[in-house]
Amino acid sequence: MNIMFLVSSLQFGGAERVATTLCNAWVKRGHQVTLVATYAGVDPCFFTLEPAIELKYLANDLHCMFGKSTLSFARLYKLRQMIRHAQPDVVVSFLPSANIMAILATVGLRVPVIVSERTDPEFFPQPLLWKKLCKYLYQYADVLTVQTDAVAKKVPKLFNNISQIRVVANPLPFSRSEYRKSALSIGKTVVSLGRLTASKQTEHVINAFAAVAELFPDWQLNIYGDGPCRQNLEDLIRQSSCQSQIKLCGDTKEPWNKLVDADIFMMTSCFEGFPNALLEALGLAVPAIVYDCPSGPAEITERGLIARLVPLNEQSTLTEVLRELMANDDTRIQLGVVAEEAVHGKYNLETVVLVWEEIFQSLQ
Repeated sequence: MNIMFLVSSLQFGGAERVATTLCNAWVKRGHQVTLVATYAGVDPCFFTLEPAIELKYLANDLHCMFGKSTLSFARLYKLRQMIRHAQPDVVVSFLPSANIMAILATVGLRVPVIVSERTDPEFFPQPLLWKKLCKYLYQYADVLTVQTDAVAKKVPKLFNNISQIRVVANPLPFSRSEYRKSALSIGKTVVSLGRLTASKQTEHVINAFAAVAELFPDWQLNIYGDGPCRQNLEDLIRQSSCQSQIKLCGDTKEPWNKLVDADIFMMTSCFEGFPNALLEALGLAVPAIVYDCPSGPAEITERGLIARLVPLNEQSTLTEVLRELMANDDTRIQLGVVAEEAVHGKYNLETVVLVWEEIFQSLQ
């Protein structure tokens, strides 16, 4: 099958990581894949791609600029030309801007289009224009995929006349035995991984760790990721009494190597779509503490059976749960083993890829 995949950018991010994971898997299964970055930039792809993937940057085909809007006529025209030339059997897109471009660029081309919401659209902040475009244009896609049952239930009130809704979870991008904790690991670490944005509320992780750090002088908090909140977080760390135990590590191209050596994973977002870092931590047998935010954590953690699910924004509870896990080696190990078993049974890459292929076949 000839698949064209549209994503806004190929820089560090959860949606981008899933996009490249799926493209790599499809190529290995014999499909032809063209991966298109629709944003104006031409920065190198942050993630490793299989050589057989044809990588295109829409900006490379734009010889003049008509403003920065991803809905500019120039971009749509060039994307439409690209689709006509590639003649894909299906176009898949991730994120609202790429979704809208996919729908508009394929008008009259008789190419099946699958658009994908990668967050909980009820909570994701975006301009009113984009909300209106998604609400009224998604009905022209052949399939809308979302990542959780919770979001699927909201679709009828968020978007008009969706013809087909499919729930497709994100896959684990590694096998069960691919990564193991290093024998050379020194000390114990709490790890947080994700974009440093307001919605991630990383300050809650820092505050909880700072509240118990004096009791656990051999523990370190490592925070991976970058973003607009970095300076505020640096200031917060400097004001704490344990700044030597907290480190902002920046982005990493080896998130699984960082996660697998962690002793606890923490995530304190106020909303999510389907948190990849949480899934991957559980898949690496790392015990997790996570806010019960909309949407994703409750489903991934089986309502708190395989991780510590803390009521949203209850920081005192978060601190106490962290203290309890840091103090109990056996509890951490047992929780990690249960989590690893559960998520590899449900979210392994082959299972998720087969769901996508079933959707492709239904559109032929």
